[in-house]
Amino acid sequence: MLSVEPFIDNIYRFHKSAKLEGTESNIVLLQNALSDKRNEVKLLGYRSSDIGGQSLMGNKNKTFKKLDPNNKYLVETILLDDIVPYLPKRDDGNAFEQAFMKIDIEGFEPYAFTNARLLFDTLDIQVIFMEWANLINHKDARSLVLEMLNFLLFRDFKPYHPQLNQLLSPHDIDNWPFDIHWYKQKL
Repeated sequence: MLSVEPFIDNIYRFHKSAKLEGTESNIVLLQNALSDKRNEVKLLGYRSSDIGGQSLMGNKNKTFKKLDPNNKYLVETILLDDIVPYLPKRDDGNAFEQAFMKIDIEGFEPYAFTNARLLFDTLDIQVIFMEWANLINHKDARSLVLEMLNFLLFRDFKPYHPQLNQLLSPHDIDNWPFDIHWYKQKL
């Protein structure tokens, strides 16, 4: 398993859980934020009511000179394509051919998907689990949302409503549910 997580407190939780379960050797954990530009230092937004709700959206246009070890909300960005060299291998050393993706970066998904071609050309991702509600709330990113939609549709992904188990219309994205699943083929 490969996980990208920017917030250090969540890294500690992830590590502790893996250690308790004895699964550390099965996990590659990258401490970065996914973005449309690499090697930028960005400030995560903070919500005390939601430990997993840190987002780059509120500070998307701000960058900083360098990381500050005293500020756990400053993070360095990478591209989705940058994770390709870190993809886990099978026990025999060969690459996995298929995978699924869960992406929950609090509305920043369209930015991350601008640099995902290499990842999707390298790995046959069959299913993507994604929160949709945060995407349609950011009207200034509408063109990037449409680009991401086209990126996925071009790669034969189809959007599904997970509770109703029904196909969603790509022409009605403003009425999609909070969570959606993208399937390359219906399971």
